[in-house]
Amino acid sequence: RIEIWKWSISSIQEHPALGVGIGNFPVVLRQNIRLADAGSSAHNIYLHIAAEMGIPALVAAIWALWLICWRALQRFLTEQDPLLVTYWAGTVLFVPWVAIYSLTDVALFDERAFLLFVTTVALIMTPSHE
Repeated sequence: RIEIWKWSISSIQEHPALGVGIGNFPVVLRQNIRLADAGSSAHNIYLHIAAEMGIPALVAAIWALWLICWRALQRFLTEQDPLLVTYWAGTVLFVPWVAIYSLTDVALFDERAFLLFVTTVALIMTPSHE
């Protein structure tokens, strides 16, 4: 993984604004582009985003993740219903765990994991009934 991370950082330095393009990670590793279907990745979602889409996309992704964490914490602190307090406590633990786990994997880009994450984010970001 460390070798892949080094290649990723080199690619980010070469293509900082727009990256190499979505789905083109094998280009970062100087592999055949057909390996994109085989799951070629940076094994780090942040490096993967920056390598494929550039530093501005990485900043936007980190900012969005921060907003999601902040909103989950707000929902937890202001909720009165005991059942929902439990749910929001779970999200306060779940979202940072996803952020930390993503340092070593891009599993969030799997369609099933992404669907669960986006559903959770939608619930977090829905306006409260206050």
